[in-house]
Amino acid sequence: MKIKFNRLLVSIIGIVLIIGVGCLLWFLAIKPAREKLEAKNSEYQPLAQYDANLLAQTEQKKIEEFRKADMAEKLYDTYMSRFMPMLDFGRRDTGMIDYWREYSNIKKVLEAFGNDPNVTTTINLSVPNPPTNPNDSLFDQPYITYTGNVTVTGDYKSILDNMERWSSAPRLVLVNASSITMTMQGDDPNRVTASYGITCYVIPWTSGGAKIEMAPGGGAAAAGAGYGTGMAGTAGMPGTTGMPGGAGMPGATGMPGATGMPGGASMPGGASMPTGAGMPPTGAGMPPTR
Repeated sequence: MKIKFNRLLVSIIGIVLIIGVGCLLWFLAIKPAREKLEAKNSEYQPLAQYDANLLAQTEQKKIEEFRKADMAEKLYDTYMSRFMPMLDFGRRDTGMIDYWREYSNIKKVLEAFGNDPNVTTTINLSVPNPPTNPNDSLFDQPYITYTGNVTVTGDYKSILDNMERWSSAPRLVLVNASSITMTMQGDDPNRVTASYGITCYVIPWTSGGAKIEMAPGGGAAAAGAGYGTGMAGTAGMPGTTGMPGGAGMPGATGMPGATGMPGGASMPGGASMPTGAGMPPTGAGMPPTR
């Protein structure tokens, strides 16, 4: 009986000690650490809220920037469609042909626009000859410029209107303000002669396409395989009618230009080929002349 009592007493004392140690740990270690953690959380809560607000603002700003970029791209496409010819140098061969067309049109377009009915106008536009090599560095440039000089005579206001008028040109034209000079003719303010420079910008839709491997002696003829740039396979002059009669061969009909020599140098009409060089021998299936 006494032994059982001692065991119960020891168990009770052990349980009390465990509870006491737990309470001491709670009050001396766990509770202060928890209070400190809550204080830190309270301290960082505004920062976390600020970060969340900043993130939301950043996302909104990103959406706004994307919207502006989309609008700018659409505006750019609008201006490109309005002011720029369709020049795509992503393919150098076809782009070069398109640039030749632009070269032949640009002077006509700007001179036709520059004929202002309110003033007397003289336009001198410098347009360099286009390259004949599709690998020319011009097709790598982000834009191409032409320069010119304009001389106008009229009254002061009409001359100013003439300069402003270039903003509506069918190409992107900049009036060089630093080059403007004006001279009044005599004492008449309605007779003023002005001179100013202009710069025309041509921006291709794409630049710097892959370069083309050129045949030996390359240039327009080598690059223009399939485009006839070297007059390859031109229709040739028909052969002369020839004199009637003869040994069964009709008059020298000449080889058509389509069977031209490499590089587009077709055989001239009327130059008969020697026997055996692709022409049937005399009398071989050829009707006799009458």
